[in-house]
Amino acid sequence: MRARIRLLLGAPATASLFGIAATASATASATASATASACAPPRPTPGSLVDCAGGFGSNITEAWCVARGCCFDDGSNETARRCTYDEGMHDSEMVVWGEKSALNEHDDTPRNDKRASTDGLVESAATTAAASSDGVTFHCVGACAAPRAVRSKGGNALMGGHMYPGVEIGTDLEAYRWFLDRAVGGDVLVLTADEPPCDIYNLFLLDMNGTHTKPNSVMTACFTSRAGASDAKLQTLLSGASAIFVTGGDQAKYYDFWANTSVAATLSSGVAVGGSSAGLAIQGEFVFDALHGGVTSEDALKHPTDSEVSLARAFVRVDEPWMRGVVTDTHFEQRDRMGRLVAFVARIAQAGWARADGQKTAQPGVLGVGISEHTALLVDAASGVAVFVGAGPAYLLSSQGRTPTTCEEGKSLSWESPGVAVWRWSAADAARNLTWSFGSWAPSDAAGGTSYSLTVHEGALASTQKGGGIY
Repeated sequence: MRARIRLLLGAPATASLFGIAATASATASATASATASACAPPRPTPGSLVDCAGGFGSNITEAWCVARGCCFDDGSNETARRCTYDEGMHDSEMVVWGEKSALNEHDDTPRNDKRASTDGLVESAATTAAASSDGVTFHCVGACAAPRAVRSKGGNALMGGHMYPGVEIGTDLEAYRWFLDRAVGGDVLVLTADEPPCDIYNLFLLDMNGTHTKPNSVMTACFTSRAGASDAKLQTLLSGASAIFVTGGDQAKYYDFWANTSVAATLSSGVAVGGSSAGLAIQGEFVFDALHGGVTSEDALKHPTDSEVSLARAFVRVDEPWMRGVVTDTHFEQRDRMGRLVAFVARIAQAGWARADGQKTAQPGVLGVGISEHTALLVDAASGVAVFVGAGPAYLLSSQGRTPTTCEEGKSLSWESPGVAVWRWSAADAARNLTWSFGSWAPSDAAGGTSYSLTVHEGALASTQKGGGIY
């Protein structure tokens, strides 16, 4: 039986919106996991480290991966990876052959793996000895003993996922360089709650090749509990950072560890913020916090008020205007997340959370940003104008100030015409140098990209595109 849900409209730091009440320090609930039966025998010993990352490329086959204890996703030759096998593996740690990995939110950071970047750097090497405190450890490279106070340019690097060191492609580096330029040669702080080694971004960001402003230092703060958010050294790092990057991983941990703390306050203070996967998921005014595990598009559309559709309001209190009214989603097309983003928009609209007087954008209502892997939307703090980089596609949604037709307990979602407005950017649009204004919620060229609408009838999505495609 599905949990009965209470709608919680107050105290964003102590309640998971649309989910069961939870304190900010609560332990994130168990997520759905890929079952052991998803991998055919032979299997390794539970707990053993299995290297499925040794040969990215077209020569990887299903048999090659299965023999090493990992399953192969036949939709991409890049998805085989190193994984630690156990009987309840998360789909971040094992690629499920022939299925889309949409079961949970432990999305994007490599586990138990020292990965080298394309520049040949091993991110855990040459890092200063970790300084530890209760709930957080620190790892630094660069001029760690001589911090440089520099005023940040601000802005948001919204990165869709699968862009971490070791799997990044050339266009991913464009996004990272843009982010580093926002720091103006100051100190970059990386925040993560991932498993060790958690400092894989340090040398990757400090020594990145290409044209950009080199940071003075890169410090990674690795959180293991909520106590880390109160650490005195962390407060100094937060106040001195010119740019903050939040890694992929588990946004439920981020909510548990950081809600209503100085970490969340600093992320909304005007400092440049970047993040991929889970680090993207927390950048909007509204956040899918995953406190009750992940949710597929199918389940979100059929059961939009269930506990799995757990949303938080103002986890990061967005003081700058461009991310107000916005909810984001990650790994978008690869994990078939259009349906669940529509469900997120519907639930927030139904609750009346997004109001025109709280948004600078000319488009009232709830705004959705869905970004696919190896893709980024880079938002300028001063103008609200964003540029696209990467493989695409990216999707910009709007409730158009309207609420869904049916969004209530015990019923599937319905949102009849005109429904939700959608605009799509794809790699084919790159040559046109299209930008997107978060102020007008419109592209720089009305003829660019692709515009269409989505409606929902009793949990089933329909599109105005020729052929009816939702993407």
